[in-house]
Amino acid sequence: MVKLRIMLATIMLMVASGSSAALRVIVSSDMAHLVDVEDSKLVGTIGSLYQCVFDHAEEEVVFIRAPLKRGLLEIRKHRADILIPLARSANRDEFAEFGGTLLGADYVFVSKSRLPDNYEKLGLTYGIPREFVGRDLIADPDAIIEEVSDWSQLPPLLQKSRIDVIVVPTLIASKVLAGLEKNLFMKRAGTIPASLYMSSMLEQELQARILEAVQSCSTEK
Repeated sequence: MVKLRIMLATIMLMVASGSSAALRVIVSSDMAHLVDVEDSKLVGTIGSLYQCVFDHAEEEVVFIRAPLKRGLLEIRKHRADILIPLARSANRDEFAEFGGTLLGADYVFVSKSRLPDNYEKLGLTYGIPREFVGRDLIADPDAIIEEVSDWSQLPPLLQKSRIDVIVVPTLIASKVLAGLEKNLFMKRAGTIPASLYMSSMLEQELQARILEAVQSCSTEK
């Protein structure tokens, strides 16, 4: 059984602690309603899937909450071992190891009016959080990308017509839109494999064990 130690602290505290025996797992605070830490367990809409992974891996784990942007930096700098939850992207593959598909993450385009069939050729303005993988779903080469620091900033921008489209994971769309859904239109944007990313410096044997655990717990069997 996995031994879990929950450290609700900043990344700097984690680094300063010098703890090397346990897997240092960053839980993205940007997606806390999907995966969070409570009473030594991963909770949330898909928390049980990730709990399954660490149960199967049978490793001691230290969980640290941090924003996605900071988590990606810590993985890139090898100051953390694993970052969850995370969808796959070519950019992330350049500096970390994808853990295999745990689930398929669905995304939608949200707009004030129904998108026309040729929306990918109109040079629309899309709103996304910084470091968000939803950028990969925007096919229009002339699209304008407006990046924000927090999901909550996007609905007001859409309402004021400063952006044309919000790109958002389907699982968190209702929370991000906060009751505005009935006045908005949604169009399926696509599906991206999601699970976790591991530091490329993690021992190969441990990486293999994590990959096996993801495969065992995957919804995509």
